[in-house]
Amino acid sequence: MRRSSRGQTLVLAVVTLLVMAATMLASFNLAHTVHERIRLQVAADTQAYSAAVLQARALNTSAYLNRTIAALLVAEMALHEWMALASHDVAMLDAAWRMFGRITAMEAALCKPKQPQHCNDAREAFQIMLQYRRLHSQYEAELQAKSAAFDGAVGALSQAIRNTKVEEDQYVRSIADELGGRGVLQTVVGQTAPQATMFPNVHPRSTARTWRARSRTRRSIPSAARRRTPW
Repeated sequence: MRRSSRGQTLVLAVVTLLVMAATMLASFNLAHTVHERIRLQVAADTQAYSAAVLQARALNTSAYLNRTIAALLVAEMALHEWMALASHDVAMLDAAWRMFGRITAMEAALCKPKQPQHCNDAREAFQIMLQYRRLHSQYEAELQAKSAAFDGAVGALSQAIRNTKVEEDQYVRSIADELGGRGVLQTVVGQTAPQATMFPNVHPRSTARTWRARSRTRRSIPSAARRRTPW
């Protein structure tokens, strides 16, 4: 008896439909996985960018506070310079009138009827000594009158420097706590882009010390080799 060939096409169609269904399911699953991966990548990049912006703003604020401290130090040094110059003037006037007092005594000792020039020199030196003595007394009184204001200004500047330093430390510490310490950016970058590198989260003072060390190293390098130095 001959076997019937009916139904063979149906088997092939079912197998083809199964393969097509599996292919569509795999394609849908792959597309969904890629979409979720892209969404996760965008979220991680946004989080890393936000943390980096926050860190950059914190470092900028710290730099501005350091400039404020530097300006306060310059103002304090200017006050000390003024006090040093004023004290120097008082000391010079004191030395001047004492020196002319000695000259007056020397010329008066040489004053004789046959040498009237020494008498005139002694009288002139005595007048100059009185002028320097009055100037010395005047300058010294003014300096003593301004000493209290000077001490108050220096104390206020020193207190402002200390307050600014405390605020800077508190601000940097709060930003570090908000970022979760040093590991937040490294963790995000390690999860999303392990091959990427980033700058360490260091304090501005340690960065300044690093650049000062680099400057000293650069000055010690000969000029011929310095042109080949990248920094």
